[in-house]
Amino acid sequence: MQRIQAFARNTNPKPSVCTIGSFDGVHLGHQQLIRTLVSEAHAHHAQAVVITFHPHPREVLGNIKMKYLTTPAEQAEQMQLLGVDTLLVLPFTKETSQTPAEKFVEQMITHLNLISLWIGPDFAMGYKRQGNAGFLKAQGQHKGFAVNVLPELGFGHNPISSTRVREALARGDVREANLCLGRPFSVTALVQDEALLCIDAQHALPANGHYEVLVQAEPNEAEVRATCIHLRDPISQTSGTVKLEFV
Repeated sequence: MQRIQAFARNTNPKPSVCTIGSFDGVHLGHQQLIRTLVSEAHAHHAQAVVITFHPHPREVLGNIKMKYLTTPAEQAEQMQLLGVDTLLVLPFTKETSQTPAEKFVEQMITHLNLISLWIGPDFAMGYKRQGNAGFLKAQGQHKGFAVNVLPELGFGHNPISSTRVREALARGDVREANLCLGRPFSVTALVQDEALLCIDAQHALPANGHYEVLVQAEPNEAEVRATCIHLRDPISQTSGTVKLEFV
């Protein structure tokens, strides 16, 4: 998988099947959308392209500090596992938010050879969110690409969303977070010593408390305190980073 940070003139004539979104956490709803996209791309001998943004639009437009479920590197890892060919991570700025939806469509056609776009039912993009499903379908009919709206995925009478995962973690409900993600919630932690790990302040964590975890696939128990994680059983590693999964 290639990871790029700007639209570049396409030197590869291969067509693209695309989707656009923040995809924080890459939860089960995201996974369903991306697997469908990848399947269509393969069927049409096209490349599967995911377009996302960093920082999160809410952080720029709402002037808030997001608690991310995945770092850009963790997100890219999940995209690669799903079979994505190209991950386009666009910097999101206030200037970006002023981009008309039609201009963004033109960029996808010009630089990615867009033939098909997959979106969720509440999707909207561009200035004042003018690029909703109806707008995009009209653009597709005029400019020669398909627009496919995939119904949202849910369980327990509620849709799966990144917000739902964050809310579950905030109340210490790791089980619900993991059900929404389809895998254990994980973080990349910086090792301070054999029993102390630290997490980036903008990475989401479960509420303060004790949790069963896997550290580099080995069972352990962790006490979460703000951005620090204290391990019951010391590990042999004393520097660098480790993957910690909440099970």
